[in-house]
Amino acid sequence: VPAVTRGLFVGQIQQAVDLAEANLSRAVTAQAAARAADMSLRSFHQYFPALTGYRFGEYVRKRRLSVAADALRSEGASILMIAINSGYDSHEAFTRAFKSEFGATPRDLRNLDLPLTTVRALDLVGEVNMGVLRKSLPEMQVAVFDGFRPDPEWTALGKMETWLERHGE
Repeated sequence: VPAVTRGLFVGQIQQAVDLAEANLSRAVTAQAAARAADMSLRSFHQYFPALTGYRFGEYVRKRRLSVAADALRSEGASILMIAINSGYDSHEAFTRAFKSEFGATPRDLRNLDLPLTTVRALDLVGEVNMGVLRKSLPEMQVAVFDGFRPDPEWTALGKMETWLERHGE
């Protein structure tokens, strides 16, 4: 994300993150988050993932499940109560989502104390002011080309595709 773009929308996207964090146990729509960010829904869907590395719904789901994982480790509450406090309507729905996210059931985590990679609450303003944006993203291959040329974007993309074809990717 270009530095100019980061600076312009960081505070607005942080407002959406704060709304999500304050309502992890309740449904928060992208529309409500866009309103909190004072953005159109289209712009919100463009800038939220660009600045956070997550789609909005994905961020909310990962945060809910991360908070639930912490609760499972530290609280004696039943799995059903943690599920309900995490915004899930049933033990089954929570268990399916938890297993899909972490590869283990809530009961497994509680009984075996498994290591999990959770998502922490984002502090975009602090990260940008420190000059560091660190995001955990799924494993992927990345092609980067850098430089200044007068070629239009479609020419650069064509050159990248040609390079990928020659290198068997």
